[in-house]
Amino acid sequence: MQAVEESVEVQRKEWMRSEQHALESVKKEGVEIIIPDKQPFIDAVQSVYDIYKEDDELYSLIERIRAADPALKVEERLSK
Repeated sequence: MQAVEESVEVQRKEWMRSEQHALESVKKEGVEIIIPDKQPFIDAVQSVYDIYKEDDELYSLIERIRAADPALKVEERLSK
């Protein structure tokens, strides 16, 4: 199990490095990267999440997924 956990961590770091390189390459070529404001979408689907509040196990999983927000990392890297 330790090997799996370590390989996941390495793979994620390598993916982020590859993604960063790709973003830098396209920006260098003049491509405009547009990151939309996600809040209107988040607000629009809130009622769907609320349906699952009664199911503690499922709602806990939903909250963990929502907290992960990998897109935030992309936005942070783009602002550099």
